[in-house]
Amino acid sequence: TGIDALAVAIGNAHGHYKIQPKLRLDVLNEIKNTCSTPLVLHGGTGILPEDFKRCIKLGINKINIATATFDSVEQSVREAYAAEAIKGYYDLQTAEVEGAYRNAMKHIEIFGCSNKA
Repeated sequence: TGIDALAVAIGNAHGHYKIQPKLRLDVLNEIKNTCSTPLVLHGGTGILPEDFKRCIKLGINKINIATATFDSVEQSVREAYAAEAIKGYYDLQTAEVEGAYRNAMKHIEIFGCSNKA
């Protein structure tokens, strides 16, 4: 079919949520049972860890967490400025990398992909 992956919308969306999303896991299960294409969950920011785990069990192969990563980078940079730890570009870059790393590790643990999980 030429499709590498299928991004499903099951109550999730990109960006921040005004209220906690209620994922349609029944719809995800139906898609999984009728489609052999790898499934992607766009809009993972703000989804509860247990919902991530349910989605993975129901066939999600890739989860996008860009907004959560951007938020973590911003928080890390703000913390570094507040601690007066940024004296130049390399300090700023270090704070950015640390923020992205923290969020990635948090989600790796949630998804069950680390030795800590």
